[in-house]
Parts: sequence; structure tokens; C-alpha cells
Amino acid sequence: MLAHILYEKIGNPQTARDDLQRSLPDLFGSRARGTLNDLVMQPAADFYPNHELGTLPTALSYFVQPNGGPFDELSIQLANYYQSARWTASIGAHVAPAVHQPDYDNWGFNMTWHGRNSSNTSGLLSVSWTPCTTSMIIDFGNGKVRFNGYYGDPPFTTPIAELANAQGKIKQVQSRHRVEMAGIELTGDLFGINFIERRSQEPLFDIVVPARITIDPERLKQHIKNPDYKS
Repeated sequence: MLAHILYEKIGNPQTARDDLQRSLPDLFGSRARGTLNDLVMQPAADFYPNHELGTLPTALSYFVQPNGGPFDELSIQLANYYQSARWTASIGAHVAPAVHQPDYDNWGFNMTWHGRNSSNTSGLLSVSWTPCTTSMIIDFGNGKVRFNGYYGDPPFTTPIAELANAQGKIKQVQSRHRVEMAGIELTGDLFGINFIERRSQEPLFDIVVPARITIDPERLKQHIKNPDYKS
């Protein structure tokens, strides 16, 4: 965890919760469902300012340290790309050492919803695991899911409608990874994954999130500046 080392804790965390509810209602609004909402919106979670998303104009950026659960820190960011007229809502999570030992590889994963400025609703969801190279991209525009394997391994693509029948091939494309994305389900507007240790097949944690999200377009126009480091 880095947030409490780098930055001062936000004194009134409700302001950050309100910002998340307004800006990313499908993830954190009053009707939001899923793992991330349960962790982030709990009263005991600590909030910290976060930096810009790379060099992108960044509208929203927070670190959140939940009280319990599979993650000990999350990074939540909303940014846009001026030149390509796109936006991205990114959530990175660091897996708590109690969930996955040893922690020498700094385990974590990232989920990113991508959209175009012409639409408030995302059209693509990408999921990647670090330090492995497993990644998955769900493209609702062309109705396909792409799995990228280890360096040099060929990718695997399947229609969204056939995702439930492709679990064997999905397992195969991850055969050289230490952590496996298993039990992948896309049911209505919710997307779920079971993360397991590949060799032992022991479960690590499950996560359920909205498959597509709608953002507040006005929030994209309000850009943050990088916060000062803790003195």
C-alpha cells in the first residue's frame, strides 16, 4: 500500500463518496451492485487523493483503503483522451497479502471501462492481472471476448454469446500463469470472475462488477491537479 505513505488522508471521506456516486453511478451510486461498491462505500474505508492517470487529463482520482476484503488498496480514476475523443474509467486493486501469500510479486489487477465522448456508456471492458500477462477484453461493439496469453502464446477470441461454452479454451490460454481467471460469467448487466491459483486450483477471491457503465459527461471537463506529497 502506498497512499498513506504518499498523501494525507482526506479528512471528510463523504465528499469523495459523493463524487464517486455522481460521476460513476453504475459502480458507486445508490443502486450500484457489485464487489467494488461494497468495498469502497463502506463507512470504515479510508480515502486519499490520487495522481493523474499517466499524462491524460484526469477528472477524478482517489486511493481507497477498504477495511477488510480481498484488496488492501484500490486506485479509482476517470480520464479522457482529447485527440481520440475517448474516455476511460480505471480501477486498479492490490490484492491483500492475507489472500495471496507470498506477496513478493506485488499481486494486483486492473479493470478498465472504455467509452467514446459521443456516448456516456462504455463499449469495452478490459481486465488484466499483474505481474502475469493475462488479459481479457470484452468488446460489446463487435460482440466478442479476446483473451491474451503469455508472451508468444496465441490469443483466443470467442463470441460473447458462446463465452459459457469456452471455459476449457480460456483455461488453456492461461496454462502458463500462476493466477487463473476462472468461472467467467456475463449475465445481463453484471460480469463475474473467480480468481484461483492455477496449480492448486485453490480459490483466491471472486469479483462481480457492472459489465458496462454510464458516466457523468460533465465530470470529464473538470480536471484535477496532482496532489502534494506528504511532508
